[in-house]
Amino acid sequence: AASAGLTLPLTALNFEPEGTIAYVVKDGRVQKRKVKTGLIVDDRAEVLDGVALGEDVVARASTFVRDGDLVTPIK
Repeated sequence: AASAGLTLPLTALNFEPEGTIAYVVKDGRVQKRKVKTGLIVDDRAEVLDGVALGEDVVARASTFVRDGDLVTPIK
């Protein structure tokens, strides 16, 4: 299959019982977002819903951040 769209590294996603989660940074605060994924190839996952193009996403979500944490993004 082939697709063209927004992708995130798998390290930016948490696979939890309630669904797949990404952490977006808005106004210096972390926001937990449920995302819908599509194709997964190598170390990247297509994001169909939940994160918009241009939003800052925590690249290594894991257990390092929580919803509401104050962070300084590094691009």
